[in-house]
Amino acid sequence: MPKRRSIKTSSPSDFEPKRKNPIQLGSDSNMDNDLKPLKIGGETTPLKISKNTIEVGSTLLYNGSEVLSGSIEGTEIKSSGETGGTKFLREDGDGTCSWQEAGGGSGDITSVVAGVGLSGGGTSSDVTLTLDMSELTDMTTSVDSSEDELIILDNGADRRKLISEIPLSAFNNDSGFVTATLTDEQVQDKVGAMFSGNTETLITATYQDADGTVDLVVDNDLSNYDNSSSGFITATLTNEQVQDIVGAMFTGNTETRITATYQDSDGTIDLEVDDLDTDTNTTYSISCVDGDNSDEEKIRLTAGGSGSGTDDVVLEAGTGLSIARDGDKITFTNTVTDTDTVLTSEQVQDIVGAMFSGNTETRISATYQDGDGTIDLAVDDMTADTNTNQLTEFTVTADSGSNQTIAHGNTLDIEGGQGISTTVEATDKVTVTFNGNMGGTATGFTQFEPTYNSADTDVEFDTNGNKGFLTFGSGNITDLNLNFPAVSGNFTLLIKQDGSGNRTITNYKAFDQSGSAASGSSTVKFAGGSNPTLTTDANHVDIISFYWDADNEIAYGVASLDFQF
Repeated sequence: MPKRRSIKTSSPSDFEPKRKNPIQLGSDSNMDNDLKPLKIGGETTPLKISKNTIEVGSTLLYNGSEVLSGSIEGTEIKSSGETGGTKFLREDGDGTCSWQEAGGGSGDITSVVAGVGLSGGGTSSDVTLTLDMSELTDMTTSVDSSEDELIILDNGADRRKLISEIPLSAFNNDSGFVTATLTDEQVQDKVGAMFSGNTETLITATYQDADGTVDLVVDNDLSNYDNSSSGFITATLTNEQVQDIVGAMFTGNTETRITATYQDSDGTIDLEVDDLDTDTNTTYSISCVDGDNSDEEKIRLTAGGSGSGTDDVVLEAGTGLSIARDGDKITFTNTVTDTDTVLTSEQVQDIVGAMFSGNTETRISATYQDGDGTIDLAVDDMTADTNTNQLTEFTVTADSGSNQTIAHGNTLDIEGGQGISTTVEATDKVTVTFNGNMGGTATGFTQFEPTYNSADTDVEFDTNGNKGFLTFGSGNITDLNLNFPAVSGNFTLLIKQDGSGNRTITNYKAFDQSGSAASGSSTVKFAGGSNPTLTTDANHVDIISFYWDADNEIAYGVASLDFQF
């Protein structure tokens, strides 16, 4: 029977055959180079199909390499002159088509494995997967859109089942899962069986089926435990064992003025304090002797009674001081001369004498005699002392304040006052140093630098001495607070502009040593009645001199301006 073909071009001016008007061709063997009649409607048009061309009438549709116009549609296209197995017509992406052989491709699927609920699969050719319907029963065709459903194609028919309607009993349970709710007894039996045939070390576990409990009993025999590393006690100690352990703690120990003896027979510890009626201690006498160096003197303690030898306390003069001994009197003298104010001997004596007021004195009394500038040292009478290994007590007196009695066991502190520091150099040596600034006086040998603060800059003449050097920070100063000591004197403040210059001070305020505003005038009184106008040049210095009248609490100021660096 001849093959049916239909050909359609895109140009209706040539021809436009429809599917209902098939083209009748003769034998395929006569197709090549034969001009067959094509009947479209009531007209006959020549159709020529060869190996390299297709013509309809005088219109060339295909020239062997490309379609010139129109298009071809049909249920079958015969390839004339092409051999070599099954072929397909491929559009090559450049507007042409070519016949290609099928096969020869490759991919990455090497096998199909049936999963849970499926059977079949394979590694080659066609593969079939079959749903295992034996796990489900009682399938229905009703659909409930409000619940989850399982939908299966069974023998060509849809089978539906609500998920909530599928009981575990519907499965053949090949995997051994539980298909019913366990009772409490069943759970207890299963858990109880876990304590049968198990390993139990130093503990016994017993399942009680009657009440569904598991009894746990720990081995209380401590001897069964390995005590090689933990060191715990594996037995109960008797009273005797405890007594022997504690009693041994009093053997080989250190005992001073007491004897401790463990009595094993009655389990007691006897304590016996030494007889203190018999005086075996050492008494000391005190004296002053020359030091080993020119800046040293010594206070010597000489052992008496059952003791022997001496102990010395070395007093060394620090910076600005000299030291001298006259009998049992040791005198410190100020050796520093200040061009502004020089301390008199009386002032130095009063300063040092005050160090013996309010101090601690044990078995010695130190009294500063303002009349002759000496310090009297009186050691207590030790003849009646029953504990003469130390001084019993002594009294400290001074120009002012209450006398202080230094009892046995207390410590004598040598504390430096303002401008004087003390240092313990060794167990028997204390160094007293004058540091150059005498707080509470108008004297100072060192220059201090106040800290800049734009709101309040404090100048502590009362504690740091009478010479200060202030440098402006990044702005002006509102209040310059000048704190003066309790005595009258001259004070100098250098004020330096910073790298920008044009810094000013608004208020010059005066305060007494207690920190209160000066009662005579809370601000500095400058010559002419106005505050000085400071130099505005960067890094220039102004010097302001103050005289502080401590009696009337008034500060007078004079400015020397524009010193250049």
